[in-house]
Amino acid sequence: MAFSHSQTLHLLDLALHGDRVAMSELLARHKGRVLRIVRARLGPQLRQYMESQDIVQEVFLSALQAVPQLEATDEAKLLQWLSSIVENTLRGKSDYHGALKRTSSFEPFDPGTSIPLRVDASAEDDVISREREELVDHAVNQLPKELRDVFVMRHYMGHSFQRIAESLPGTTANQVRMAYRRARARLVRLLDGKL
Repeated sequence: MAFSHSQTLHLLDLALHGDRVAMSELLARHKGRVLRIVRARLGPQLRQYMESQDIVQEVFLSALQAVPQLEATDEAKLLQWLSSIVENTLRGKSDYHGALKRTSSFEPFDPGTSIPLRVDASAEDDVISREREELVDHAVNQLPKELRDVFVMRHYMGHSFQRIAESLPGTTANQVRMAYRRARARLVRLLDGKL
């Protein structure tokens, strides 16, 4: 179900003024996107220890507690704020499980490894959606790290090309834009005839 931009902005305004029901509605509207971000950033090693849905719940609990620090004035900034909570949550989980490294074969958090195309599917389409997600995961994992990182930050986290460039030392917004185009083109080739 598509939500209007004006409805989202109204809910955001209410949430910023302390309306927890509005914030809960905003989170519900963005659950699919947040789940994609979690899956994209979780990586195969951490996935052995936890489920994506559990991380989403933890992110939403943290978001509800952190509403006073929310400085978002539009939907893009809200998504970026939620993305930063995802990153912090996964980093904490990685640190925790990384401590087990001495006694196990655990490998630390490797951000940006698996990206599903769709997570919001009807019960009937769920199996097809999971198959597509696995195909896309496999294709994204074949991208070079620098292309994969740009793709995840732009496509799933909603970052601007400028913001991505600022987080990747030595790059410009134009270089990031070109890298994103190369990542998309490579994914199209890798997925040709598979979806």
